[in-house]
Formats: sequence, C-alpha cells, structure tokens
Amino acid sequence: MSRVARPAGWLALLVATVLPASAATRTLVVSGLGGEAKYAEAFMAIAESAAESARGTGAEVTLLTGAAATRETIRDALAELGRVSTEEDVAVVHLFGHGSYDGETFRFNVPGPDPTDEDLSDWLGALRPARQLVVVATSASGALAEPLRREGRTVIAATKSGTEQSAVVFGDYWIEALRALSADTNKDGAVGATEAFRFTNAAVERHFEARGLMATEHARMEGPESGILVSRLEPERLPDAGARRLAARRAEIEEAIAGLRDERDSMEIDAYFARLRELLLEMAVIERELSDGP
Repeated sequence: MSRVARPAGWLALLVATVLPASAATRTLVVSGLGGEAKYAEAFMAIAESAAESARGTGAEVTLLTGAAATRETIRDALAELGRVSTEEDVAVVHLFGHGSYDGETFRFNVPGPDPTDEDLSDWLGALRPARQLVVVATSASGALAEPLRREGRTVIAATKSGTEQSAVVFGDYWIEALRALSADTNKDGAVGATEAFRFTNAAVERHFEARGLMATEHARMEGPESGILVSRLEPERLPDAGARRLAARRAEIEEAIAGLRDERDSMEIDAYFARLRELLLEMAVIERELSDGP
C-alpha cells in the first residue's frame, strides 16, 4: 500500500512548492468622466458590475468612481497594488470611460488632470506580478495597446487605434460577457479574459450590423491569450446537459458568423446575406430554447 501512496505524497509536495498558497489576484477598476450625465451613470454602473464580477472570482478589488477617480488616486492605487503584490500574483486593471488622442498623447478623462499614456505605462510598469491584464474600454484606447505591451501582460482595447474617437459600446458588451453562458466556451463555469474579449468583439460587430451602421470601433487584444478569470458564473445559472449542448452550438454559430464576416468581400452579396440569415435564425431558435429552460 505504501508504494502506491508515496507518489501522491511527492506530487502534493511538488505542487505545494511550485504553486504558492499566497498567490492572489488584485484588481483595480476605474470609471472616468462621462461628460453627459447618461455616460457618467453608465460608466459607473459598468465599473461596479466589473468589480462585483471580480470579487466573485475571489480577487481583491479596488473601485474608483466619480470624484474619487483622479490622476492621483489612480496613481496611488496602482502603487499600492504594486507594493502588496508578488511576482506570483495576478494584476488586473479595468478603465471605463472616455479617452482622447491628439496624434501624440493618449489621455484618460478623469476629474482634474488626465493621466496620459506615459503615466499609465510608468505606473503599470512598476507592478510585479508576472501575469497581468489591462482592459481599456474607452474611445481612442487603441493608442494605448503598444505603449502598455510587456511580457506577460495582455492588453485589451475597445478601439484599434487612437483615431477611433467616438463613444464606445465595448464596455456594455464586456459586462454582458461576464454574465453570459455563451462566453464560457470551455464550459468550466467561469469566463476568462480571452473568452470575454471574443464574446465582446463579436457582440460589438453585431451591434453595428444589426443597426445598419458603419462600425466606429474595432477592438484589439495584444499580448498572450489570457485565461485570467474576470467572472465566475453563478452556480444556479450553470446549464444542464441539454442546455450545455445548446450553448455549445450557439458558440459554434457565433464563430461561424465571425468567419462569414471575414469572407464577406470574397462572396456574392446575396449568398452572404442568405447564409447570415440562416445562422441568425438558428441563433434565435437556440436563444429562445435557452431562455424557456427545461
């Protein structure tokens, strides 16, 4: 019996040595200025939802909104995150709001002086965790993608460049991803950063297409694909076997729609819309069955 038990004991010792028990995920969520009241309220609600989802994963969360979200408080919060973190920890930063870019400098709009791309790069550069995630759901956020790149850090931006300066809908759909069963493509009961990005990117594309509008934002992800958890789905929402099959098919349809969009320029326009209609109709049937439940 002892010869059978011994390898498990050595394995447990190895795991305990390699995976520190004290490793933690530390998250900073910030909502900036909204300009108009409707935007300010929306950004605050999005930030609060992101913070709540982060807490659900067990992360330690700092939330800065309204007048509390200034250049100084963001700087200090990141400094504190760096002070208490180790290399084994995970650092996550969410910025929701408006951004601007003048061709040289990105600015995240907050009360008082705005933090710039140089500020954010310096402050984030002091963080010690080897695994990092930065989500910037603002207009012009694509201007940050390159300045914030570093080994081990995934940067998700709502726009492809600093020239896309219209108000973005990325944040709305990012929060939807944190609650969506279809975002959990590997069916592990949680949503990772890459899963959330893919869901959100597809949802933003559908947003403009459904309204017959030219897309004013094109999200991008730089750095390694990331399994860092941004949400854990509520146990009562996890599907049974039948619902899992439907959710898996829905994920396949979402991928098919994304692939179809990539092929649009090489297809006859009638064939493109015919296939798109087929996929959307099947998606509607699945959504109805999932919402009706067993």
